[in-house]
Amino acid sequence: AVVPRTGPFRVASALWCRGMAPSYGEAIYRQVSKWTAFTRIEFVPDAKKPGSKSYDRYQSYGKSRYVGEALRLGAKPEDLVHDYHKKYLKMHKDQRIKVPPGVVGEAEEAIFSKFLRRMRGPAGINIRKMNAKKLKAEERLRKMGIEMKDMRDEKSCQETNDLQTLRLAADCAAADILADIERTGRKTLEKDVTAVLELWAFRKNDTRLNVLPEGKSWVNSDTLGLIRDRKGYFIVTKPTTDYPHFMALLTRFLNDRRPPELDCDFPFTTISLNFGYAAKRHRDSGNLGPSMIRAFGKFKGGNLCYWADDDKSTALDNLRDDDKVSLDISQGFALFDGNRAHEVDSFHGDRYSIVFFSVDKFWKASEESLNVLRERGYNIPTDEIMGKARKLLPAPRGYSGCQSLTSMFGSREKCKVFHWIEGQEERDMVPPSSSPSSSSSSKVGRPPKSTQEPPKSGDLKALFFGGGSTSPSAAGAGTSSQSSTTASNGEGAAASSGDSAPEDASKSDASQKTASLKESSAPAATPPRKESSKGSKRPLGVSCEKMKRARKQQEAKADSAAKKASRAAEGPKAESTPKAARRATEGTKAAECPKTGETPAAQASALAADEPGEPLVEQLASTHFHPDAVAKGSAWCNRLGLIARALQGAEVKPQMPTIALSNAFRAMLHASEEPLPGLLSAVELLVRPVADPLPAEVVGCAIATAFGGKAPAAGSDLAKAAAAACSASAERPAAPLTLAEALAELKAAKDVPAEAVQHAARLLLAVGDGGEAAALARLLLGKPALPRSAVLRALAHAFALTKPPRSGAPAERRAFPKSEGQHARLVATDKALALAYGETGGNLEQLLGALLADCRPAELFGRCGPRPGSALLPMKAKEARDLEHVLSELTGSPVLAEQRYLGELVQVHKLPDGQISVFGSGGAEFSDGLGEALAAALAEALRAAGACVLEGVLQRDAGVLQLVDCLHAEGRPLTRQSLRERRAVLDRTVGSGDLVQIALSEEFPLDDPPTDVVLSQLLEEARGEGLKGVMLKRLDRQYEAGAVDSDSSVALLLPGA
Repeated sequence: AVVPRTGPFRVASALWCRGMAPSYGEAIYRQVSKWTAFTRIEFVPDAKKPGSKSYDRYQSYGKSRYVGEALRLGAKPEDLVHDYHKKYLKMHKDQRIKVPPGVVGEAEEAIFSKFLRRMRGPAGINIRKMNAKKLKAEERLRKMGIEMKDMRDEKSCQETNDLQTLRLAADCAAADILADIERTGRKTLEKDVTAVLELWAFRKNDTRLNVLPEGKSWVNSDTLGLIRDRKGYFIVTKPTTDYPHFMALLTRFLNDRRPPELDCDFPFTTISLNFGYAAKRHRDSGNLGPSMIRAFGKFKGGNLCYWADDDKSTALDNLRDDDKVSLDISQGFALFDGNRAHEVDSFHGDRYSIVFFSVDKFWKASEESLNVLRERGYNIPTDEIMGKARKLLPAPRGYSGCQSLTSMFGSREKCKVFHWIEGQEERDMVPPSSSPSSSSSSKVGRPPKSTQEPPKSGDLKALFFGGGSTSPSAAGAGTSSQSSTTASNGEGAAASSGDSAPEDASKSDASQKTASLKESSAPAATPPRKESSKGSKRPLGVSCEKMKRARKQQEAKADSAAKKASRAAEGPKAESTPKAARRATEGTKAAECPKTGETPAAQASALAADEPGEPLVEQLASTHFHPDAVAKGSAWCNRLGLIARALQGAEVKPQMPTIALSNAFRAMLHASEEPLPGLLSAVELLVRPVADPLPAEVVGCAIATAFGGKAPAAGSDLAKAAAAACSASAERPAAPLTLAEALAELKAAKDVPAEAVQHAARLLLAVGDGGEAAALARLLLGKPALPRSAVLRALAHAFALTKPPRSGAPAERRAFPKSEGQHARLVATDKALALAYGETGGNLEQLLGALLADCRPAELFGRCGPRPGSALLPMKAKEARDLEHVLSELTGSPVLAEQRYLGELVQVHKLPDGQISVFGSGGAEFSDGLGEALAAALAEALRAAGACVLEGVLQRDAGVLQLVDCLHAEGRPLTRQSLRERRAVLDRTVGSGDLVQIALSEEFPLDDPPTDVVLSQLLEEARGEGLKGVMLKRLDRQYEAGAVDSDSSVALLLPGA
């Protein structure tokens, strides 16, 4: 129902909103918008005080006579606006004088033109668009008898007149729309919401740090409904009560579109309004999870990108783009979990978005506040309703790179995100009825049921390695009478992402396009789905964009194979050079490559048919690759090309990025009786550049040196440039390098900068095609397709599936009677190897020695545990600035709080002979740099202790060492013990003094967790002492050496730290 109006004057007089950043008046912006780079100006001499931030800059540009000249002398466009406002700058009376040549250049013209295009006026509105929008709003209010100039004394002192005018106009427009809806009985339309959003004025929000795009200090965003204030109390925001019709229209739009899968209205307590920015990748804080989102306006791009399987175990920056789901939310509502990673693609145009969600612990709000929300159409959650919403979103599986066992057995997976796409008729026109049948529910992440029987546990080995199964491509072409198992090669979602259901002619264009894509990619043997009474539902395994890319790639591969085969058939002319001959051979092999499920003997024949006999990328990145078919002594198993091809395989098969590298490691184990040197070089090649990459200038020049032509332009994509240059020089034969030679070239490129280009060029010349060149270029730049954690996971999977060669016995595939045993071995080896790598300080020789001895995962700790004298890789804590987010993260764990000190994280090692060594965070020793006083104090503090390893923060300026953890003491490693046990040992081991101290801390047990008030007080103490913030550590967690963004501890930082 329409909220009753209490009179225009009374509604306006009750307006209040949160304060906005101060801005200049309209007259200032309007005058500056008329300037050009040739505008003649004058500055007041010595207008700014010495010592101010812009004094030196003003002294330089204050002598200029033109706007462009001022920019050339160091002024910023913002300086000129500020100086004009302060009257330090004034326009010259005579603007007819021409600018002398050389005073203003093209660069200054471009700078000022760009500034004028993006100049923001009051309330963050573009000055050129603001006037028309404000005049339209004032005219609407004037027709209702409201004159804004008479109401300046009635508004809040924290609200500008412009903001009040536009928001009140939006509320009045919403009241008219609601009255029309009540009169006609129609549903709320997309154009209704768009109309009021275009009138609404957004405030500058500088508190949403987790969504701020790079280079931005604020965004246009408003939060309506229930929020938590700084004291921890739940309140209803003032715009919610001051603009009742605006609120009622937004809530009604959602309630008119009840999801067919939910037998009740979607529950929410809060609405987030956003305009004109693409939120960076983030996870929400203080959100119960289930969220509904919709976009409005005229724009291109701006899709919602969502990582449905994000379990927070992976840092945001390490999430792969290929794992995300892309949703065009301008087509209809989408249901997702806001606590999982999501971001917004860049866009052009005016984009508005509305997010409906529920704040955590909303039940603590007063009944009065909840009733206010109910009056405006908010659906306050209950346990039952919220439980129904959560059931629609399955728990995340994480991104381990392993195949889903559910899909491997041919079962249907629960959809990961719902997207209800509305027809154009429902979005833009008055529908004849309120039936939701014209919208379609797009469920992402649920592959269709396989027509095969789910394999028994004894058949899992055949399923995993392809024994007798049919490839999706063969099924789609109709070459097999039986459809393929959904996830037989990890591409089931892409290869059979939808059913060929008949489409009604009344469906929207978007639905028809999606249906055509589904029909083209669905297996012929898949039976059609029946139409639901609630509208046609379209289960999508991947987004439409991914389906298009996959289809284009398949067509391109088919064309390429046909062309290569035709060139090979032409005879000797097509093989005029060694590299051309090799490419023709690969083209013929591509047509004859082993089919899915081919026996090892057949694959061995194919691999041995030719020298060098390397597997193609598609073979290497397949679960059906047979490493035991590799011939002993195969030279290609010890070459750089194999690693480049494995990196390329991670890009070809992004849903299983580590499988190509794992197969490469397994091939190396089968090909050599002594695989240690090759594995050692391979892993170091993959890990070393990430920590110490080559400069982009060096890689660019290396591309030109290796393949000829000009060096790529600065700032260009060097990987694409390397691929293009390598493909263009097809007549140039490859110059293979062994893994040891490649590692030596990489080390020489870093050790001898003057010869870095030549060494990098030799590495690039060792690859076979453009794809490998691109993968290698990314590796040299420190941005490989596989981060360090993925390389270690591939190594772990290789040894989990393959027994290494020992005592003359060759390597062999490890047998698992049941699938559960194989899965458990993969997981255990992955975890144990990552911890062992960190505890050995990245000592690959020690780690590989233990793996080649066929140690079980549980035995790695004894073989590769921490030792005094060998630096461990530090565990890096998560960083956060939001109190509510941190409190939510630490729920369910006892917590230790200590100050986050300014200084360098170090490790103190006391050896059995009494010698003390200190290592920095990079693993380098610098014991001599402690200073005599601190070194003596440290020796005294550890005088009674035996061999030990301690972690602390070195404050060089103060000459103080704050010890925070104990990793080895009393003759045993402590990294696998809880923090509570490690701190107890630290207290027994160290004698605290003035220069060597045990960091002060406070424990919070489970029954008395920290509150936002307590953390705020700790932050204020840290601010007063000039520290970065507060460290909050889980007392029941072990030390994860080498972990990045570990959730064992969270660093709560002060703003700006």
